[in-house]
Amino acid sequence: MNTTELHRKYNLEKYELGTGKAIWGAIWGAKAYKKSIKQKIFLDTEFIDNGKTIELISIALVKSNGESLYCVSNQFNKNNLDTWLIDNVIANLGDVESISRQKIKEEILRFIGTEKTEFWAYYSSYDWVAFCQLFGKMLDLPSNYAYYCNDLKQLANSNDFDTKTIKDDGKHNALSDALWNKEVYEAMNNTCQK
Repeated sequence: MNTTELHRKYNLEKYELGTGKAIWGAIWGAKAYKKSIKQKIFLDTEFIDNGKTIELISIALVKSNGESLYCVSNQFNKNNLDTWLIDNVIANLGDVESISRQKIKEEILRFIGTEKTEFWAYYSSYDWVAFCQLFGKMLDLPSNYAYYCNDLKQLANSNDFDTKTIKDDGKHNALSDALWNKEVYEAMNNTCQK
């Protein structure tokens, strides 16, 4: 969706950069999008990070209702794996058939469907880049996806919530971590509403 379409969709005035009004236009556009959200997706990835690129190993998405998708890529360069990744990530991938990045993208599209969707992850920056790269550039994301990922760690810090109170299995597995992300969100949501 280009800028003109966004302005039309959210009924925004065109603002000139540098006036400060452009920021408020973006904020109100984000608020309008937020009101139209129909589902939350909790995500996690495992990846190779060499300081220049993020190479996807596995990805998991979990819906609020607990339905999940877990995929392992067959396109990461095994020569880029270090000992830590082999011992902590590869060892915990599980007995899942690995598939191409294109097939992962197709599975994600099928899993999420056409509902307006927001995303949540823990320390989300690299997970979000790995997710977006499945679609090409970030602007190539489907129009029903938010163009940002909400960060559970930031939300926890803002609400003085100790995420260590939510036990995890200690494995570096995208599905286990995405399920944990959902638990953290729900626990924070319950605590903050009291």
